[in-house]
Amino acid sequence: RSRLLKPPEVQGAYKQWRTKEAKAGAAEVNRFVQWLVSQHYVTQYQARQLAVGQADQFFLNHYRLLDFIGKGRMAGIFKASHSLGHIVAVKLMPASRAQDQQMLARFRREAKMAARLKHPHIVRTHHMGNAGGRHYIVMDYLEGETLDDVIKRRKKLPFGEATRLVHQALT
Repeated sequence: RSRLLKPPEVQGAYKQWRTKEAKAGAAEVNRFVQWLVSQHYVTQYQARQLAVGQADQFFLNHYRLLDFIGKGRMAGIFKASHSLGHIVAVKLMPASRAQDQQMLARFRREAKMAARLKHPHIVRTHHMGNAGGRHYIVMDYLEGETLDDVIKRRKKLPFGEATRLVHQALT
């Protein structure tokens, strides 16, 4: 159901795993899922979702969700790959929140405003979409820590570094 792999791919992977890795036992399914992750058939995030029975939420039109990377006030942020191969960040509003028309209007307004911003120190927003009632915003994906994470880890930034970051935010 997940569409992450075609049935023949799963069958082939399982057969390959059984001949190389498997030992009979109660935890066989868990070992198989971890093997799928280690062989890059699925990501760790996808494996966790499959393990709890969530098999229908991996695709948003041309985007495949790869990992959960954060949570905002209105939506979760996911690392995703486009069908052409490039990696993006997708801000995905839960379907339950989209039922609130004010919340949905706010989400759309955020997407429209963010798409107009063009600045070297601001993540670029590419478009917004809707996949089966699941509203999302597609943005550039940047690898690394957030400023909030850096401050939590380091507690305090040197004056010069803090000044440079404030200057980037203001210009």
